[in-house]
Amino acid sequence: NVNNKPWVKIYHPMNEEHVSGLYLVHGASEDDHGVKKVQVRIDDGEWETAVNTGRERPWATWAFEWDTTDYENGKHVVCARAWDGELYSDLSCRHAYVDNEGGGAPPTPWGGATPFVSIGLLAGLGATFYMWRRSHGYLRK
Repeated sequence: NVNNKPWVKIYHPMNEEHVSGLYLVHGASEDDHGVKKVQVRIDDGEWETAVNTGRERPWATWAFEWDTTDYENGKHVVCARAWDGELYSDLSCRHAYVDNEGGGAPPTPWGGATPFVSIGLLAGLGATFYMWRRSHGYLRK
């Protein structure tokens, strides 16, 4: 019964992405005997255990909250590894640029939501307002 090494992949941050504030590092992992944990390391820091977000298969997806305000602005290396109880995976690493002083990408509205999410939120608010006006007799049915 051969035990193959698990694998791990980082989905975000994308390579060379600019990040700031609290940033959600996340990805996926898998193993033939099941992943027991995923760990994340920033630069040469300590390995910290990520959070298991896999619903049907433990550790199929995972997340780690990175407080970038604890790091200097500039280029950093984010690495992840998975452990199956016996073997560690190869490292999956990405480079990210911490930019906590606003010199990078312009701020996005609605707390970082994409324009499509913002438009959906506005449409939902508009529909709610319309239904309230209609139910209170301000509009005819």
